[in-house]
Amino acid sequence: NRTVNITARITAVGSDTIVNEGKVTFKLNGKTLKDANGKVIYVKVVDGVATLEYSFGKLNSYNNLQITAVYAGSTAFNASRSEAVTVEKPSQRTPTVITVENMTAKVADKITFNATVKDLDGNNVLYGKVIFKVNGETIKDAKGNVLFLEVVDGQVSVDYEITKLKAGNYTVTAVMGLDDFYNSCRTNTILKVEE
Repeated sequence: NRTVNITARITAVGSDTIVNEGKVTFKLNGKTLKDANGKVIYVKVVDGVATLEYSFGKLNSYNNLQITAVYAGSTAFNASRSEAVTVEKPSQRTPTVITVENMTAKVADKITFNATVKDLDGNNVLYGKVIFKVNGETIKDAKGNVLFLEVVDGQVSVDYEITKLKAGNYTVTAVMGLDDFYNSCRTNTILKVEE
């Protein structure tokens, strides 16, 4: 998944004193990391170490990512900043499985396509993008642009109006794209349209 532990080690220069005070912030490509509410994340220094468990969220590429640690200092220690460290790309992508249930609808109905995306251990895929196709034709928005739908905690859905389909069976395909974290996957299911 995209959650990593970022660790900074804070040492007292020219002393064996263990740093046990102060806070650290981390920067990704120069921007301070924040929580889901937009607040700066401060990590307390304990036994000379500050560790942050952080999710890279919607980020789908590890290209040119650099982490910097900034120690704010304390009454006993001066503030300092680390050199930037390059984040390494995962050596392997996580295999994924996408599932969509068979569906039935009537001509001119609006239906919701729901897909579930998990890894091989059954954990929800946290992020990614999915497209849906009906008989090979990709679903688009009102302006004719392909709808790339965000996976959120293993779930993705889209409303689809059955205005151009006649009664019959149609193949619905869900495809999750490849990124630096997850392998792509696809599945087919049946949409039965009734009069």
